Amino acid sequence: MTPRNMAILKLLAENASGYTTIDRIADATGAGIRTIHRDLEGLERSLRLRGLRLERRRGYGIRLIDPLPEKMVKDLAITSPEDRLESGQRPLLIFFYLVLSGDWVKLSGLAGALFVSDSTVSSDLNALESWLPSTIRIDRRKGTGVRLHGAERDIRFLFLSTFPSLFPHYLLDSDPDGERPDDRFLEALDIDSRKQPILKRIADAEAALELGISHAHKGLLFSYLLLLDHRLEQGSVLVLERPFRLDIPEVYLNAALELRNDATDSERAALGAILAACEVVRAPESSVSAYLGNLEPHIESMIEHGLGRLEGKERIWLHDDRKFLNYMRLVIAAAAHRIDLGVSDWWEYRLTPFPEIHETPESAIMVSQFLADLGALLGEPEPAVVRREIREAALAVAARLEEYRSRASTSLHIRILCYEGLGMANYILALARDIFPSGTFFNNQWDPDFTADVSAGDYDLVITTYPLYIRGGTVLKINGND
Repeated sequence: MTPRNMAILKLLAENASGYTTIDRIADATGAGIRTIHRDLEGLERSLRLRGLRLERRRGYGIRLIDPLPEKMVKDLAITSPEDRLESGQRPLLIFFYLVLSGDWVKLSGLAGALFVSDSTVSSDLNALESWLPSTIRIDRRKGTGVRLHGAERDIRFLFLSTFPSLFPHYLLDSDPDGERPDDRFLEALDIDSRKQPILKRIADAEAALELGISHAHKGLLFSYLLLLDHRLEQGSVLVLERPFRLDIPEVYLNAALELRNDATDSERAALGAILAACEVVRAPESSVSAYLGNLEPHIESMIEHGLGRLEGKERIWLHDDRKFLNYMRLVIAAAAHRIDLGVSDWWEYRLTPFPEIHETPESAIMVSQFLADLGALLGEPEPAVVRREIREAALAVAARLEEYRSRASTSLHIRILCYEGLGMANYILALARDIFPSGTFFNNQWDPDFTADVSAGDYDLVITTYPLYIRGGTVLKINGND
């Protein structure tokens, strides 16, 4: 059952005692009258197979005759408005269709691809016009159709800012027989025939970079390559009139040739910038300087000061894991490149919103440090944009801190008793700190009244230089003369 059919059924179920008009259903779903009549025919057949009946009455509308099964009621209850209604995303889908087609498109072609009427497409085009920036417009010609008109750079990067939000991620999966929604729309975009070649080019680029790209950002890259194939076939030429504010490291420019070996200098620069904007799933332990370009000193400063503030606050040390630090460097660099490209807005267009990013101490410090060390390079971006883009870095730091806090919460309590003097006691303490995990609590103060009656639960271990017995406790005796 389609999302719109679920929405129609929910409206009917909520008004079980009366009729619901076709106009009300059309308004609630954003579809045309003809589309609703067609949907109702399919819905009626589907319900009939389940032993459920609909009644239509001219001048009144339509209603359910039979009560819905409990399971179906529960399914309707958990279906969110974002999942049910398609009208909010249709203008974006029309934009994608027009971008990828590149030429005049008849309204009937759009209506067929999107399962709606011509009048609904006209309404959606009006909504799209109000959303498009002033640099892009919709040309309309009676008898010919509609097309997008604007600078190639503006069209491409607007596509890249929005398409990943609705990108069907199952396309990246290897199972070709899985559930495939929106088949007609995907066929219209000619995605299926291009899928495997594009994924092969992405895999070759990953191999050249010796890095793994995260699944979500692989979708970002897939989106652009799909667009690029279509636009180049149409003869569209990308000209970058101004360079990116950030240097594109040579390693990404070389990997860009794996994505498109016939790329012009401008196309190669755009592909390299998008590769640099993709987050990674793993980082090497060796130097990552080649991936950072002119960001390196700024990122080193951000890590040094940002992690230093957290270390001072938490009284822990975060600089002892080279792979963790390299991961942080790459994640921060990717966030900076996304902000530079201006594609970070794609988060805002998701049909299902991302979970709210709470202002944690880690994210607050990372945001302020990012703005202090990289803000000038990127034209002083909004803190909300920075917070969204360095979310992964803040989560990585938070996970690292939690690991240390977990150790501290289960820390050992160790007592050191040494009657040879404070010097020997401090020497044993220094040795013990190297052996036991961070967060272990030590007490090396001499206590002449420390007796065998002490509770075994007071200390996990007692280290002594003289014979001592503690009932139920653990004692380590060492030779103070060694």
